[in-house]
Amino acid sequence: MANRHAFQTEDAERRLVSPKGLQNRINDLMKRYEGGRCFVRPSGTEDVVRIYAEAVIRAHADGELPIAMSRMLPSYDV
Repeated sequence: MANRHAFQTEDAERRLVSPKGLQNRINDLMKRYEGGRCFVRPSGTEDVVRIYAEAVIRAHADGELPIAMSRMLPSYDV
């Protein structure tokens, strides 16, 4: 990530407030996964953002969901 500081969170780092629009895209993505929950937060020490994913089906939580999230992020690398 060129600028991890562009990612601002609230609600104990579970909800993005910046970049605008990304949280809405995450919410839309979560509707596709039973028990889906995902959040993104900036690292406190590295120029990266961290993706956390949960779902009822392990393959979704360990694979599909974080991969889909990681594909969204480059367009927000400001």
